[in-house]
Amino acid sequence: MTILKTKKAEIKEVDIMEIKRYMDIKNYLISIYGLVNPNGKHQAIVNIIGAKVAYNTLVGLESELIGVELSYGDIDLDKVFKNTFSNFSEEFILKTSNNTAYLHKDYKKVQDLEELDKAYPYEERKKRSLDLEKEILKLTETNVRLEKINPSLVKQNKKKLDELRAELNSLEETLNLKLKDELLFKVFSYAEMELKETKNKVTQYKTYLEQLLKEIEEQ
Repeated sequence: MTILKTKKAEIKEVDIMEIKRYMDIKNYLISIYGLVNPNGKHQAIVNIIGAKVAYNTLVGLESELIGVELSYGDIDLDKVFKNTFSNFSEEFILKTSNNTAYLHKDYKKVQDLEELDKAYPYEERKKRSLDLEKEILKLTETNVRLEKINPSLVKQNKKKLDELRAELNSLEETLNLKLKDELLFKVFSYAEMELKETKNKVTQYKTYLEQLLKEIEEQ
């Protein structure tokens, strides 16, 4: 029996599979490609016993995989990006996909933001950004009034505006409270797509062989 245990995840139960078993299933799907490739239909026809064995195996695998799911709430980004895990979902992410390798820059941003919060709290940054917006608006309105009266002062003010806008833009980049949630969603989505792709292949291959065997029997 390959299902280890069942645990509560949010409001539904999901099956947890050994990662080695999951990888064995993926390798099996690769090994039978010659039998399930529509362009090489003759291979299944001349190996009818192999096709029947593969079909029966796929029926079992489909049943085995149907309840296996990942739990969004189980994923700890710190563990995943440090190559450690404490549950099935985290282990699945680390051992079945290399997508996290492309997300280390995003994780670094999350870490930097957490460190920034300690030295320069969010509330203070938010207040400063609002003050900057008011200051920029006020200075812009002043420039409109001074444009024909004192062009040189307007030029000085424009330099000041550039500085204020640069500071505001820099601050706004740190005010994204959803940054960590967005990264978590990416990590989860990539892993979920991997699992769904395997499930879909099992069903697709099973359906193909089922139809092919039926055609052969009717001949």
